[in-house]
Amino acid sequence: MQRLTRLSATLTRWGLSLCALILVLAALYVSLGRQLAPLVAEYRTDIESKVATALQMPVSIGGLEGTWHGFAPIFVARDVVVGQGSNSMRLEHVRAVPDFWASVRARQVRIARLELDGLQLSLKEDKDGHWALQGLPVSDDKPFDPQQLLTQMQVISRLTLFDSQLTLQPFEQQPQTFKYISLSLKTGSVNQRLDARVTLPDGQPLALNVRSHIRASEWREGNADLYLSLPQSDWAHWLPKSLTKQWNFDTLQAGGELWLSWAKALCRALRCV
Repeated sequence: MQRLTRLSATLTRWGLSLCALILVLAALYVSLGRQLAPLVAEYRTDIESKVATALQMPVSIGGLEGTWHGFAPIFVARDVVVGQGSNSMRLEHVRAVPDFWASVRARQVRIARLELDGLQLSLKEDKDGHWALQGLPVSDDKPFDPQQLLTQMQVISRLTLFDSQLTLQPFEQQPQTFKYISLSLKTGSVNQRLDARVTLPDGQPLALNVRSHIRASEWREGNADLYLSLPQSDWAHWLPKSLTKQWNFDTLQAGGELWLSWAKALCRALRCV
């Protein structure tokens, strides 16, 4: 009985000592992080170079600062330009929260949250009916590779877009602006989820939700479920003439909800009410 009591007391002391050590290490980690995080501003040029190498396109950062919240650093970049020319992407703010433990396990940088503010896109139509998207960096010399894209997406656990807008400019028609675009993308090795909301030119909201189960190496075998909520809006003023062709609409009132299931490149169900 005495031996059991001594063993219990020893285990208790070891447990308390371990807890105390963990608390001390955590306090040291937080204290050191708070001291070092603001110093990231001094490495703005180096970070520009590393990001440009990772994205394989020019990157410019107007300002960079670091803060600390809880157990994680927060890095904020201002006036960010990715790419060059008419296809460059300009962002007012970019906030990044690294995932320390995931980075250690993967032996490369992992981002827990990446938040983008102030993205402005333009979709323009020329006289031949061809559309061009401006505001996103593109690389014309590389073909689109879904497997590579899905693999790269896993670097960021959650991507969030705030306060952005898309301007639709049909040929010889008044441009229409879709404002307050918000988007949240959660990624994983297999499961992904996209939630998006857009305010239409008449002020009504459009909502989109996509849940997918896709493995990068087997993306053709993936499946996805889509939900789209359309408000009761008059779409006649926004449809390009190249889309309606010989049809002329004074009023086109439409709205409802749509569910779509997609599996192995086959549309399994479609419903609109």
